[in-house]
Formats: sequence, C-alpha cells, structure tokens
Amino acid sequence: MHAPGTKKQVERLAASPPAAFLAVLVGVVLLLPGCDLAEEEGLGRLAGSWQVTGLSVDGTSVTAQLDAQYDRLVLTLRRGADGRDFFSLTGRREGEGGVRTVQGTFDKDGGELTLRPRQGSGTSGHGTLPGPVEVDYAISSSEEPPSPGGQSSALFLELRAEEGRSEDALLDLIRLPIQGAVDRARVRLSKG
Repeated sequence: MHAPGTKKQVERLAASPPAAFLAVLVGVVLLLPGCDLAEEEGLGRLAGSWQVTGLSVDGTSVTAQLDAQYDRLVLTLRRGADGRDFFSLTGRREGEGGVRTVQGTFDKDGGELTLRPRQGSGTSGHGTLPGPVEVDYAISSSEEPPSPGGQSSALFLELRAEEGRSEDALLDLIRLPIQGAVDRARVRLSKG
C-alpha cells in the first residue's frame, strides 16, 4: 500500500499535461469552502466618490436650493480593509465657511442601499442624524459619447426614497430644509 504523495505519484503528476493540471487546480480553488467569487467583486462601479448634481422632491427640482446651500456635496462609498462598507457625505456649507462631513457604514442588497450614519458625525450643533436611510439605487452611463481624447463616459448614480422609505431621513442627512410632507426624494450624482 502506498501513501498519498509518494514519489511515483508526484512523477506522474509532473508528467501530466499542463492543461490537465490547471483544470484540477481551478476545480480545487472553486470547491474551497467559503469561496464566493461574487463577493470578491466588492462594490464594483458603486465604489468611489460621487458628486451630487441634482435633487428633486415630489417631482420638483430643488437643485438650486441645494446649490445655494453647498458649494459641493460628495458621497464617497468604499470597502474598508476589514471588509465593512463605509460612506462619507462631505459638503462645504455656504455661510458657515466650513466643511460638514457625515460618516457611517452602509449595506448593499440588490438595488438597495442602507446608510447608517454614525451618531455625533457631522452634527456640529445641528441636532441628531437620522437613523438608517434606506434608498433604492441605480447606476447608469452617460448617454453622450466621450469627448475626443476622453477616457470614458461619465457614470451616474440615482438614489430614490419613496413613500415612507426614508425620504425625510435622506433630506435630513443632506441637511436640506424642506417644509411639509415629502413622498419622494431623488438624488442624482455623477463621477467620471
């Protein structure tokens, strides 16, 4: 009886065609417990910094009000070294001369994001932050071709909160004062 890994078996494996050896190696890697290749994709196109370019409430654009309040408002989504997903929302506020940053964690599930602001992050005397903010999201490419010599078309991210799904919390996160009940809030962001 021969023990596995004897000299004869090693010689036979070494003489195998490289394609067969590669196929066995790939098969072993795919069968490893806990190996989820989809997870390795991480955040995909969602990762990175997205500048807010538009905001509408109940179908009415309030982008001018947003532009009057912030010079620039950027949402950054990233995966940490520990595998957790983090976000930051950073904006320069008019009239205050400072930068406001809200940070926290988020979860991605299909076409939904749940942002969980860290309490004490970005409040600066403005009260508490909303609890979890649940939004639907969609990523799309620019419909315009890239400029001559341009690398690629821009990407757009749309966040939607509708009918009880965190629309007020989304506006609180941005710190945009809107009076009255809100049924729908949509934020358009771009990168690229």
